[in-house]
Amino acid sequence: MKTVQFVVYVPDDTESMLWEASEIDRSGMANHCIFIMLPEQLDERSPSTWGTLRNQSVPFCALLPDFDPEGGFVCLEGGAARTIPFSSVYDGRLSDLALSVAKPIDITEPIEPIKMIDVTPK
Repeated sequence: MKTVQFVVYVPDDTESMLWEASEIDRSGMANHCIFIMLPEQLDERSPSTWGTLRNQSVPFCALLPDFDPEGGFVCLEGGAARTIPFSSVYDGRLSDLALSVAKPIDITEPIEPIKMIDVTPK
């Protein structure tokens, strides 16, 4: 995750998503992550999946807030969680949150070019 500026994490109780939570912690990206707490009306499993994430034995998970049925976007700052309402997706606050959690870009490192692959049928 060296070149990643921020991570967007939607909790799920699958083994792979729980593994991702430990990778976020291991790589030091917890403070550069937006955790999406889906509103209960969008996903009836939201309270359960959020609870599963909070109960992980990963240090940052203990900082996450209790589930809010209205949902929200959560980030970690200075050892505490900050939550903005799910409705902020419509008023620009989500963009501000993304900018606040993004790692600064190191413009002294060369950017690796994208490798193009020819997938044209022969």
